[in-house]
Parts: sequence; structure tokens; C-alpha cells
Amino acid sequence: MQGCQTTTRTRVSTNKASQPSIVSAKYISITAKANYRIKSNDYKCDIKIRIERDNLIWFSIIYGWGIELVRGRFTPAGIELINHVDKSYQVYDYVSLQAHWHIPCSHSLIQAALLGELHGLEKESTISHLGNQIILQQHQNFWECLATLHKHTKQLASLSVLDSSLQHKWHVSYEYKKGCQQDLLFCNLKAYFKDFKLFLQYKDISFSRHPLSFPFNIPRQYDKR
Repeated sequence: MQGCQTTTRTRVSTNKASQPSIVSAKYISITAKANYRIKSNDYKCDIKIRIERDNLIWFSIIYGWGIELVRGRFTPAGIELINHVDKSYQVYDYVSLQAHWHIPCSHSLIQAALLGELHGLEKESTISHLGNQIILQQHQNFWECLATLHKHTKQLASLSVLDSSLQHKWHVSYEYKKGCQQDLLFCNLKAYFKDFKLFLQYKDISFSRHPLSFPFNIPRQYDKR
């Protein structure tokens, strides 16, 4: 992550007021196609995502002819999963998730990655030799967030997160195309984690000031794990 900062260092005012949220709506609904690889195995699925900003991220993973495999929701406390494959209901906190996947994990990090946004924290900024702006954020829990903004558009080009104490990390890059709904910054997302890779293509995006539904009914016969 530090290798990106081999350029002239400058101090730039990057407070929250000068970096407004690109997506101002409180509620965001997304449909996407996903391709991901775990070890040497490749998978495809459709994903529905609904977000209540800073509170709840709901998702449904659908395979084939509309068969839901997993339904889940991220809250500030952790993640809940309804797994239809093994008929179970699972609950994890973010410490457990990071230990399992070896990646820095929190509700705010997941939201930032999905919306292509930065945290509203103090930032130190540098300018690369290509003219792109590089923003480094230091977090109290040993996390370092490194973001790159395009020189002209100021759109988020990439976001990397490192847990300096455990050396857990992940990297996300963003692609832009004409004809996409640019209010959400990007069309495609490529994420690289230790044990898997993910390509996410946003197909439809809508914004609302009014509450969305986040259905999460746990079947009685499912085991809790």
C-alpha cells in the first residue's frame, strides 16, 4: 500500500465537507451479477442488494432459475445469514469474520466498498506522478485505508484496506463506462481478497428517500449456528 506513495507529498484539505457523499439518498437498491473464484473453482450468481445508509445492508444471492441460496444482512454489530443450502441460520460478529476470511471487515468498510465512497475521517493526501489524488486514512483499530481518485473526474479508482497488526488486507478497483448510472460512481467492481476474487457488475440502481423493505424471515426448522 505504501508503494503507491512514491511521489511528491502535499497537504490537501480533505475534510468531510470537501468530500461530499456521491450518493445522497438514504436508501439504495441494487441488482447485480457476480462472478467469483474460491481457490480454483468459479461461480456465477445474481445478487440483490438493499442499503439503508449507515444502518443496514441486505442482500440475496440467487442462482439459476431464481433459486435463492443465501439471504443475509450486515448491521453495525455483525452479519446474519439464512443459508438455504444447509438449512441454517448463522450469526457472526466482524471479529469472527476477519479471523475466518483474513480480511479487515466492518459495516462501514462494506458500505464504502459497495458505494464507492470514503469514510468521513481525517485524511492525508498526496498527488501521484500521473496527477491522481491518493488519500491515506489511519484508523484507531490499526487499519489503513488507501484510496485513489481519478485526476479529472475525482471518481474513486481503487480502495485498499490493510490491518497492519495482522497483515490482513483487500483491494477493490472500479470501472466506469458510458451509459451507466454514474450517480453511483462505477459500473463494475473487482475485489481481491486472500482466499477469493469477486467481479461485481451493477445492472440496475435506484435511490429513494422512503424506506425499503428488508425481508428476513427465519424458517423455524433451520438450525442456529
